[in-house]
Parts: sequence; structure tokens; C-alpha cells
Amino acid sequence: MKNHLNILLAAIAVVFMAGASVSCSDDDLGASIFNTDPSQDILDKTQSTFPLDSFIKAEYLEPYNVKFVYRYDDKGTDMTKNLTPARYDKSVDLAVLTKYLWYDVYNTVSGGQTFLKQYSPRIIQLIGSKNYNASQGTEVLGDASSGVKINFYNVNNLDVSDIAMMNEYFFKTMHHEFAHILDQTYIHPTSFNTLSQGHYDASGWSDRPDSLSAGSGFTSSYASSSTTEDWAETMANYITRDSISWKNLLNTASYDWETYELGKSGDYTDSLRTFNNARPNVKYVRNEAGKIDTVYYFSGQYKVRDSIYYNLRVHGVTAQEVMGYLKTTSSGKYNVYRKMISRDALGLPIPTADWKLNYTHNSGINGKNVILQKVELVRTYLKEHYNLSLDNLRKEVQNRTYVTNPDGTFALDKDGNVVNKLTSVQEDGQTLIDQLRNQVYRLNSLIQK
Repeated sequence: MKNHLNILLAAIAVVFMAGASVSCSDDDLGASIFNTDPSQDILDKTQSTFPLDSFIKAEYLEPYNVKFVYRYDDKGTDMTKNLTPARYDKSVDLAVLTKYLWYDVYNTVSGGQTFLKQYSPRIIQLIGSKNYNASQGTEVLGDASSGVKINFYNVNNLDVSDIAMMNEYFFKTMHHEFAHILDQTYIHPTSFNTLSQGHYDASGWSDRPDSLSAGSGFTSSYASSSTTEDWAETMANYITRDSISWKNLLNTASYDWETYELGKSGDYTDSLRTFNNARPNVKYVRNEAGKIDTVYYFSGQYKVRDSIYYNLRVHGVTAQEVMGYLKTTSSGKYNVYRKMISRDALGLPIPTADWKLNYTHNSGINGKNVILQKVELVRTYLKEHYNLSLDNLRKEVQNRTYVTNPDGTFALDKDGNVVNKLTSVQEDGQTLIDQLRNQVYRLNSLIQK
């Protein structure tokens, strides 16, 4: 319909111009009924949303012809889902952060706005609620439609103080979905698809924790769902993960992992009870999520061990060295995912002479090497097709996200974690996120009441 309408309007314009050249060339048509003064603001200053609307017009629409949609438009959403609008204050945060951590990053690395003027999506839409796939037990963090539109979900839960949450839902999603757009212009190399051939699982990926997937050469469980998602996840994770978490991922990928099926909850309880009777050296520790971990250790050796019959951690809890995960599968069963070690006939760990776990490697896959090969293919692809440096993109994103020392290394807190730059106080006494928000809120004074 749009193409037909354009042709019709073009035909009318030709006829009108032809007529004007013959009989109307000297006519005074008077003042135009349209606003022809480019300096005149066409936004409504009486609206409370005027500041954000002005920011979007100046930073997205005018330079990139991008429509940044934060007002809820049901026609632009999945009508089969129960979705809700994004809050205004959260929309302000994501609007300034999208510019700061995506658009400004690519402008810096590519040397100007030309790159994004050509490859940017034309619509960015914000949805306040999460987007669940109830039948699959999964959640959509974001999606891209034919390289034209990107949706961000869960905007109302955006928390600038939680950098891990921000990375997972927004920052990584930005670069993941943009990777799909670039991939539609120049298809990623087929050699990438062969690195994990036979290990993709389109339906079962959600039942595996990231650690198990890392051992098979994937940067996340979702990456193991297909080659195209693997490509996007490899690029996005490399760009957004700080050096500490990236190092931990590669360390995790260096091990072989296995699944220990426990069955229903009663089977799980019986299994723990049997083990407790066999080995009385058990202690219970409250973990980072406020839940209780069951920790087993060798007699006289206060060293954490792994899975059933190691340190059993709740799935999803962040830790530098997680040995095993307990997870309920989509079928309602309990599984433990754990690093493979030498065990006796009862399934108990066989320690080395110095009381360490004896890790085994039976899969024939070196997950760390596979991940690094994938990163190298992404690096070459971006340079050859877009003249972009993957490592410069990563450095730019991370320097904008985390506090760095004068020597360029990451500043660490007392627990050895990277420090969130967005909530850190700057030289003027403000936090960085407040400085970014001020790009919008400074226009509040222009609202006409």
C-alpha cells in the first residue's frame, strides 16, 4: 500500500508541476499552510513529556531518522502477550543510556555518524514489562524485526545501580540485536557455523546453565540455540563483559561439565540424605542470593567442593567460581550440572594427593579455545566488512560502563568486583547517570503550564 500511495502522489506532483509550467507560472499562491521555518519547534511545550520528546528529536530522529518509541503502541507489540507501557522516568534513563553506550560508542569507533546513519534500526521501541514465553519457560530480553526495529523489554525494572542486570537486559541486548542487523547485511562466515556443529539445541538450551554451555564453546546458553544466536551472543558478550567476568567465563569453559539427573523433589531430598549419612562433614552457608548452600568438604580440609557431592549453588547466583548448579528443568525435574571429576563407585569425589579435585576431560571439546576462535572470526568480520575494530568497541563500552584507574585498569571494590561508573560521583559532584539524565531534565523549565 505504501508503494502504491507514493507512486500516486508522485503522479499528482508531476501533473501539478506540468500544469503550473503552462498556465500558473506567474500566479502568487500566497503563504504556505505548512510550517516552513526549520527553527520553529513543532513539539508541544504544554506536554509534560516535552523534555524527552525534544531529546529524542535532537538525538535520534534528526541525525539518524530513528523513531524512539516509549509511548505504548499496541499495534507495534506482540498482541498475543500481556505487555505494559514503559514508565516515563525509566524511558528517560534508557534513552540517554542507549545514546551513551551504543550510538556514541559506534560514532567514536567508526569516526562519525555516517556508519549508524546507514545501519541503525529505524525504530527503537520500549516495553515496560518482561516478555515471557510461558509455554517454553523462557524470557525474551529483546528482539529485532528485519533489521528495521528493535524492542527492549523489562524497562520498568531498569536499575542503574545493578550493572549486571543492566548488561543482561539492555547493554548486551543492544549489541546482540545490532549484531543481527549487521549480519543481515553481510552474512557471517560459514566457518563459524562449523565450530560447534552438532552441539546446537533449539529447544533444550533453556534447561542448561551458562557454565555447561561454556564447556561446549558457547558464551551463553542462548548462544547454543542456533548459529545466528551464537554469532550475536559471541559479539555482544565480548563487547560488554568486563575483563574479570570474561576471564571467569573462559576459565569455566576450560572444564568438562555433566548433567546429574535427580528426578523429582523427593529424589533430590533422598539423594542429599544418603550423602549426608555417608559423609558427616557438611556445613550450610548463606549465599549471595540469601539462600542456603550445602557445602561438602573432605575431612580436615575446609575447602569448598563441587556439586552433589560438591558445593551446590542455586542456579543463576553470580560467583567467580561456581562448581555446580541445581536447576529445575522445564519438565519439573531437578538436575545438577557439575564439573566432571574422578569419582568412586558411590559417585563420591576421589581427591588428588594434595586434597584437590581431580578434573577429567572426556568430551574432546576445549570450550575456551572454541570461544576464542569464534571471537577471532567476529573480529575479522567486522574489520573486513565494516572497518570496525571489535576490541576498540569493547574498550569504549567498558570505559563508559566501569570506573578505570589512571593506568587504564579497572578499579575494584573491596570484594574484587568492577565498579559501576554510572552511579559513581564525578568531579562536579554528580553521578554520571545524573549528568546523562540532565540532557533531558534540563528542558523541564521550558514546559509551558
